Amino acid sequence: MTTVKVKKASDGYGVTLKSSNTEDFNFAIGTLKSFIHPSARSYDPDARQWHVDAAAEVEFERWLTNMRTVIAATIEWSKEADSQSSTNKRASNGQQQWPPPRRRKQPTREELCARLFLLPDASDELIKAAYKCLAMKFHPDKQSGDEEKMKRINDAYQRLLAA
Repeated sequence: MTTVKVKKASDGYGVTLKSSNTEDFNFAIGTLKSFIHPSARSYDPDARQWHVDAAAEVEFERWLTNMRTVIAATIEWSKEADSQSSTNKRASNGQQQWPPPRRRKQPTREELCARLFLLPDASDELIKAAYKCLAMKFHPDKQSGDEEKMKRINDAYQRLLAA
């Protein structure tokens, strides 16, 4: 199992990788290097941590999506202590948070297909078959059911068929 710990800082992201599988660990580092330009990343051997600049946010999000879908990595987020305490102070004073929180972008077809364990070029018939199979496995009424997974599967299915 691979875990990616991400610490959001004002100048970018701190990334720590942990894996019990050497192949997954090497894959994660290799893809980090291929997704993010060398000028936007650096490695601190003392802390065993990668730093990704805030300017490479889009590439970093693509890399995280790749980690989730390809090697089923667990992503753990944590915020910088100073920014968190200042946000809490502003919220308790009734002031509006600045900068305003970013709106979540709509998931891409690739991300939606990954939820159904399909390739992005899957046909409608294949999407329906995958949905039925996953619905039978994760339906909340089943003993092995998972309501949260079922919501994500339903959302992906509806969005893919509407597109």
